[in-house]
Amino acid sequence: MTQRAVVAYVSGHGLGHAARSAEVLRALRERDPARPIQVRSAAAPWFLEERLPPDIEVIPVTTDIGVLQPDSFGSDPLGSLKRYADLIARWPERLQEEVAALRAADAGVVFADIPPLGIAAGHAAGLPTFAMGNFGWDWIYRPFLERFAGFEAVGASIADTYALTGRLFRLPLAEPMSAFPRQTDIPLVARVSLRNRDETRRLLGLQPGQRLVLLSFGGFGAGTIGADRLREDPELIFASADLWPGPFPPHGLSYTDVVAASDAVLTKPGFSMLAECLANGTPILAVPREGFIEAPMLIEELRARDWPLEIVPRERLVSGHFVEDVREALERFERPEPVPTGGAEIVAEALLTASLEA
Repeated sequence: MTQRAVVAYVSGHGLGHAARSAEVLRALRERDPARPIQVRSAAAPWFLEERLPPDIEVIPVTTDIGVLQPDSFGSDPLGSLKRYADLIARWPERLQEEVAALRAADAGVVFADIPPLGIAAGHAAGLPTFAMGNFGWDWIYRPFLERFAGFEAVGASIADTYALTGRLFRLPLAEPMSAFPRQTDIPLVARVSLRNRDETRRLLGLQPGQRLVLLSFGGFGAGTIGADRLREDPELIFASADLWPGPFPPHGLSYTDVVAASDAVLTKPGFSMLAECLANGTPILAVPREGFIEAPMLIEELRARDWPLEIVPRERLVSGHFVEDVREALERFERPEPVPTGGAEIVAEALLTASLEA
């Protein structure tokens, strides 16, 4: 009997949706080594290749808009709304294309993180349709809709489509996600390093007493940063793909290994990097983002957990004075116990059960 496929629709916005979806699909592959799995996403191909098992098929296709950004800190609200309005205008055609793609793949279940188009296609094809996330695009766009008139159909379209979801698996650090009528709260979905932290630091060439800070700003980059001061203190090592002399991470290490081995991660408030810090017990230095409704929510959630956290103003990052902030924060930070994961396994089990029943 032919096994029907699991088809995953993954937002191409940044790297976070792809990172956590990959954990779900890896858990699914471990449970069912032979089941066909297809990913439909505009996420960076190199990132999907790194994170996914090699036998999972990836189809590069745009399924949502996200937020248009010049870098990790800027956004284009009006441009984002216009692009989504264009998608709504082409919705019947795109929906028909995606339903045809699901039938061609012999899909038995649809998983979305968290493009509305994937949910609409799964529903239209009569398939069990699941979603996972810590926010919906209807919520992200809400401040944009308050600023720019004439785009009411955008918010309504997204919320109406989300209502078609069979079940939402709601992650920690989440907004209410009230557009989804059926929800199940799950633990963190994040990759956990299996390497010994001291071994990773040795492979990175660190000497005893040196402190490591990972600069991580996702697929959009940090924009302007005062990098000329990063080598002032030989006891304080800053690491990123732009700063490292050679491939990064080096020596066969994963990015998560570096997260786990770092004394802190300097990052913008985004779910997946914060989740990896929580899952690996790594303190956080957060650079706020203006105009992103999820940023203050994520900071509040970290503070509610008493996580070692320091806010680094953007202007300090640009000027290079953040080096002093980092040095002072590291003196105060104590390494916390990792937060338990397990959300990926819960979602994978639900997808497997639904696909077996299809």
